Formats: sequence, C-alpha cells, structure tokens
Amino acid sequence: MQSTLDAEIRSRNDAIRIKKKMEGDLNEMEIQLNHSNRMAAEALRNYRNTQGILKDTQLHLDDALRGQEDLKEQLAMVERRANLLQAEIEELRATLEQTERSRKIAEQELLDASERVQLLHTQNTSLINTKKKLETDISQIQGEMEDIVQEARNAEEKAKKAITDAAMMAEELKKEQDTSAHL
Repeated sequence: MQSTLDAEIRSRNDAIRIKKKMEGDLNEMEIQLNHSNRMAAEALRNYRNTQGILKDTQLHLDDALRGQEDLKEQLAMVERRANLLQAEIEELRATLEQTERSRKIAEQELLDASERVQLLHTQNTSLINTKKKLETDISQIQGEMEDIVQEARNAEEKAKKAITDAAMMAEELKKEQDTSAHL
C-alpha cells in the first residue's frame, strides 16, 4: 500500500507540477495572446492608416493625372496658339518685305518725280522768261506797228491828198488844154 501511496503522491505531485507548469504555460500563452492581440490591433490600425494614406495618395494621384491631362490640353492649346502666332509672324514678315519693296519703289518714284518736277520747274522758268521776252518783243513790235500804221495812214492821207492834188492838176491841165485848144 505504501508503494501505491507513494505512487499516488508522486502522481499527485507530478499532476500538481504539470498543472502548475500548464498554468504557467497558460499564463504565458495568455500574455502572448494579449501581446498578439495588441500587435494584431496595431497592425489593423496601421493597415487602416495605410489604407487611408493609400486612398489619399490615390486621390492625389488622380488629381495629378487630371492636372496632367489639363496641362497636356493647355500645352496643346499653347502649341496651337504658338503655331498660329508663328504663321502670323511669317505673314507679317512677308507683308513687311512687300511693304519695304513698295516703299523702295515709292522712294524711287518720288525721286524720279522730284527730278521731273525740277526739270519741269526749270523748263517752266525758261518758258516764263521766254514769254516775258516775247511779251516785251510783242509790246515793242506793237509799238513799232502802231508807228508803221500811223506812218501808213499818214502816207495814205498824203497819197490821197497827192491823188486829189494830181486830179485837180489834171483837171486844171485839161481845162487849160481845152482853153488852149479853143484859142
């Protein structure tokens, strides 16, 4: 019986020791479980924070992509505007060149016209001087003609008087001849 009792005591002691060991293991497992639960909760919080950050990042990325699309559209508009402005510049450059050519032609025409005006002015001055000389000559000739006409009138008067005198003399001569012939 003693050996049974000893075996039972040993069994009981082993059971108590196993129980204590199991209680210790259980406590440690509970501690590990609590620690694991805290870590899991922390990981869940981190996961949720990361999801929030990811969501914010996705929103920022979407905004950035929309902004990039807007910038692409603006860039395309700016490039179209730049092309239009370049075409306008080329057109204005061509117009400027044409205007410059026209200006040079107009300057040459003005120079030619100025030379022509100067020539015409010189000719006009010469013609005015010639006209004045001719007017002076005409005035002098008119004076001379008036003198000649007056002389011609005087000569005509003298001629008429001479004819009249000659006619009277001829008549007197005829009378005297008639008288002489009757005698």
